[in-house]
Amino acid sequence: MRLATHMTEQETATKAKIAQPFYHNIEAGIKNPSVDTAKRIAAVLGFDWTRFYVRRWLREMRLATHMTEQETATKAKIAQPFYHNIEAGIKNPSVDTAKRIAAVLGFDWTRFYEDEGTEQEDE
Repeated sequence: MRLATHMTEQETATKAKIAQPFYHNIEAGIKNPSVDTAKRIAAVLGFDWTRFYVRRWLREMRLATHMTEQETATKAKIAQPFYHNIEAGIKNPSVDTAKRIAAVLGFDWTRFYEDEGTEQEDE
């Protein structure tokens, strides 16, 4: 989302009134923002703050394996930005991609389609 605004991490963090290193960790999927922080970032970037929590279960599964978004994406053979968008609920994985991510993180791939009613976007 931030890249579409052409803002740097520092500009986004400053406008959202948070430290740039903390914002970086949120964007990288390392940290989870509080609701207040999520609302401020979303207001700056122009999206619904609840998107931070759409696939929280997926993020928690990844963190339980002690993998970064990059490591998960590499093992699932997809690009990290695409994986980030899947984890953030911005994109939905194809069945093939869902199966690869699930195999990497150790869960049933159909979990992707329990919450969402769609199944198709792929990079």
